Amino acid sequence: IISANFKVLAKPRNELTFVSPVPDIDTAAAISDSLRPIADRPVALVIRSTGTSITISARYEGRQSGLQAVRSRVGAIFAGGMVLENEDSTDYWQDIINERQYDPVRIWRIQIGCRPSETFAITQSILASAGSGVRAEIEPGLGTITIEHDGDLDLQALRRTSAGANIRILDAPLVARQLNDIWGEPPSTLDLMRRLKDEYDPGRVLNRGRYAGYL
Repeated sequence: IISANFKVLAKPRNELTFVSPVPDIDTAAAISDSLRPIADRPVALVIRSTGTSITISARYEGRQSGLQAVRSRVGAIFAGGMVLENEDSTDYWQDIINERQYDPVRIWRIQIGCRPSETFAITQSILASAGSGVRAEIEPGLGTITIEHDGDLDLQALRRTSAGANIRILDAPLVARQLNDIWGEPPSTLDLMRRLKDEYDPGRVLNRGRYAGYL
């Protein structure tokens, strides 16, 4: 890499985060659906299932006057939860990142990409079939589900459960990464990708075997 371009955004003047416990994934899905008609869309919406509890968090950014309007319009949806402002809100989202675990001996981290409308149904199927020790982060606006599991995972069973959604391995024990294509099912454009690889890296010296289709 000899050059890099970055797009940066101005730091928001203020931010606001709602955090609420929910009894199940269906309730989280209902809250997520209720936010769609509202003019103020969250910049982040994450549902976290730890195996013992489920929380839904929505983050908003903007001017203080605008956030006060958000509080009045959205606050009732998150009744009974916490409201975090500015530094407390920033720290909360940083804590989510910091809490992500990785143990190269036994922790799997899988990311599932699907249609946003299918996110909750696929999550329900995974949590019902994967057993104990499963943690999940769901981002319904992006159609992304990230699964962490202590122990082995049956990727073929997971793919069947996920109804053909794209599954890729973010972290896994070394043996598992050697035995499985970390990018999941090869894309329909794999032949084109092979030709490009042959053109630019005929000796297969760049990151050998670590892209889709073991390119």
